[in-house]
Amino acid sequence: MLQGNAGQQIVETAAKRGADLIVIGSRGNSGLKEMFLGSVSPYVIKHTDKAILVIK
Repeated sequence: MLQGNAGQQIVETAAKRGADLIVIGSRGNSGLKEMFLGSVSPYVIKHTDKAILVIK
């Protein structure tokens, strides 16, 4: 089981496994909700060079 920052773990795992595509869900939070709750999908989008499919 992986522990730590979820976004970071997704980015690192995709890189280690040579993934071509990351599929990730999004709750659709924005603004203050995202700032206080945090969000994994924006982190992954900003920190990987892999193709990403975001599902709402």
